Amino acid sequence: MRYNNKSNLDQQGLEYYDDLRDDDLEDDSLDIDFKYIIALFLVHWKWFAISVAVCLSFAYLKLRLAVPTYKSVAQIMIKDDESSQRPAMNGIAAMVDMGMDMTSSFDNEVFVLKSKTLGKQAVTDEGLYISCFREGRFKKYDMYGEEQIVTTVDTAAINILNLNESAGASFHLDIEEDNQYSLVGVVSNGKKKESIKENFKSLPHVISTSLGKIMLAKKHENSKIAPQKLIINIEPPVVVARRFMSGFNVEPASKTTTVADLSYVDINGKRSTVFLSAMVNAYNKQAQADKDEVATKTGLFIDERLAVISGELSSTDKNLEDYKQSSGLVDLVTDSRQALTQNSSYEQKIVDIQTQQNLVQYLKDYVNKDENYMGVIPANIGISDASLSQLITAYNAKVLERNILLKTSTENNPSVRDITSTVQDMYANIKNTIQSVQHGLQINRRNLDRQEGSINQKIVKAPQHERYLNDILRQQEVKNGIYLLLLQKREENAITLASTTNKAKIVDEPTLLGQVSPKKNIFYIIALAIGFIIPIIVFYVNRLLKYKVETRMDVVKATHKPILGTVPRANVLQEGERAIVVKKDKNDLMAETFRTLRTNLNFMLKGKEHSVILFTSTSSEEGKTFISSNMAMSFALLDKKVLIVGLDIRKPRLLKIFNIKRQNNEKRGITDFLSSAQIDFSLLDAAIINNGVLDILPSGTIPPNPAELLSGDRLKIAIDYLKPKYDYILLDTAPVGMVADTLSIGPLADASVYVCRANFTPKEDLDLVSNIDDKLNNICIVINDIDLSKQDSYGHYGRYGYRSRYGYYRHYYNYKASGYGYGFGYGYGERNQKEKDEE
Repeated sequence: MRYNNKSNLDQQGLEYYDDLRDDDLEDDSLDIDFKYIIALFLVHWKWFAISVAVCLSFAYLKLRLAVPTYKSVAQIMIKDDESSQRPAMNGIAAMVDMGMDMTSSFDNEVFVLKSKTLGKQAVTDEGLYISCFREGRFKKYDMYGEEQIVTTVDTAAINILNLNESAGASFHLDIEEDNQYSLVGVVSNGKKKESIKENFKSLPHVISTSLGKIMLAKKHENSKIAPQKLIINIEPPVVVARRFMSGFNVEPASKTTTVADLSYVDINGKRSTVFLSAMVNAYNKQAQADKDEVATKTGLFIDERLAVISGELSSTDKNLEDYKQSSGLVDLVTDSRQALTQNSSYEQKIVDIQTQQNLVQYLKDYVNKDENYMGVIPANIGISDASLSQLITAYNAKVLERNILLKTSTENNPSVRDITSTVQDMYANIKNTIQSVQHGLQINRRNLDRQEGSINQKIVKAPQHERYLNDILRQQEVKNGIYLLLLQKREENAITLASTTNKAKIVDEPTLLGQVSPKKNIFYIIALAIGFIIPIIVFYVNRLLKYKVETRMDVVKATHKPILGTVPRANVLQEGERAIVVKKDKNDLMAETFRTLRTNLNFMLKGKEHSVILFTSTSSEEGKTFISSNMAMSFALLDKKVLIVGLDIRKPRLLKIFNIKRQNNEKRGITDFLSSAQIDFSLLDAAIINNGVLDILPSGTIPPNPAELLSGDRLKIAIDYLKPKYDYILLDTAPVGMVADTLSIGPLADASVYVCRANFTPKEDLDLVSNIDDKLNNICIVINDIDLSKQDSYGHYGRYGYRSRYGYYRHYYNYKASGYGYGFGYGYGERNQKEKDEE
């Protein structure tokens, strides 16, 4: 029969080693964790299935109990007002250059959008301070947009809610099948609480409380309401706004535009879009109110001045009428036209200057009033001085900016203090500028009067009443010009007030994106992963806590030596026939196992002739003698000449393994040759026993000095004498962890097979392999006594296991069913009662 190593290993699920070099061993150790996980899953798939099922069930329950949240988004463009632009002019430009006005207008608007004041306005406008929930089996359901019963409160209740954050109400409403309504709740007006309990049969229904009147009504008058349990909450708008604003966010869409991205997350999708729309509307209302304030105050100022100018015009007209009547004049214009030709240009200039003086004086009077301090100053009233007009425009912008900040902050806020200081400085600057403008106009007026006086010298012949009449006409013209100018400005202001557009333009309407949490797919994936991870961790920790060798990886990590192979548990009845599991024409699991070991060992020996192989272990009962005996049988079945030598002379068991009994208790063996006075090879030849398959050289008489006997030159002489006669010489030596006999034999062997026993050998004992590496040649390891019935993680996967398709697995369980365990491997260990009696 031809034994192909790779095919045999593949068929039986054993580990195949093409090359037993250390680097291959290290490479194999790199991917062992992956194989270990696969092996765990294949072996313990039921535990994995249970863990995954439990985790998925938990995830399902968690999702059922979790309250989903929804996200809505919108996009708006905030328009820049001309009044909000930074002035580049006297005084103000200097402050900007010095870094005193570094606040971005767009950033301010974003801050306003995030304010709780604006949120409160949105909540109040949409009535979001009243919420309704339906009680389910496991959780509450928000009924916004789907409620069949609408709850409203009167104005008194709204006022109390706005003034006191501790005010509010909470009701439990049970709706029964016979249209019976049972309401139980608690109401607080901020000062006291009262319990409410009412039963009624129809809707609408009004509840009178200390908070105010609360009315319940059907959303659709003729609709039928199914039996259910509702929870109705009424909260102060500021409290609700504070909660809503935690889910509201505003971010600039880019650094180069004034477009803002709005988003809001809520447990109710419809409410999330409604709240976004309400926030935009509230923002536009607030911005519109700020703009209307300037226009309204400007209109009031113009109306006041129109009333004054109208009275002055009436007085001037009356003076002209009286003068004409008293002087008897009819048409002075025609008579004095020629005399006034040269004086007309100066008169026009004087009229213009006097108009400006009056406007400046009116503005000065307005500014000097205490009630107008740090308030909005009328702009664009016709003053020709550009610097003064620009200064007033810039001042009004700062006043509005300060008012906006005061809506969301206090006067102690650093930003408010800074801008207040700026407004005060600008107000003083305006007053100084008005004074300067007046002084300049007076100088111009005096100059014109002097020039006009020189002209008047030329018309001294004109009647005195004509000059007086000119003065009256000039006053009339000035008053009339002012009156017409104010009428024009009033109309312009009215147009501005009526045509003001929204400050926030909606780019993208509020849109519901959908549910953002919990994400079911991710939740189930995480639960599935945890379901797989938990068993892996449990089994891995369990493996770490075990201190005995169980798997091939335990040996690899501890020794870093090549693994020759693994041997499953041999279910023998007793030492002797059943201990030798390798026999001619026998092709069961154990026989194939030792064929694999034999093939791998030949790879290590690299075809060397007359090889000497040493077998040892850490302690007794690890199966050393069992392995060496069956390996000897396996080599012998190749028609090779094989000799197995019992060098465990302290506790010999080789003859019992082969079930050989000598007559008259004869105890000849290798010790006779080692202890003889002279070298007599006939002692070796006489001690060798042939069992028909191989030769056995037993230990012989147990000497008093085994260590000295084995460390002498006589053993090397014996091996050199026997090597030419045999293809393989197997040395069954003592455990290296108990005595030092084997270490003195090590240099004589071409290969050293170190036997450890699964679930028996402590892991720490494997450290000995590294310690004796330089004392034994070509150390390789055999793992004995793998219990297939346990089907551990590596056994089932194929690392140690043997697949049942070859008929071995069933055969193994027949042994197990017979009640016979691993009685011995090394030759120490468990013995049946018959063996104890023999000893």
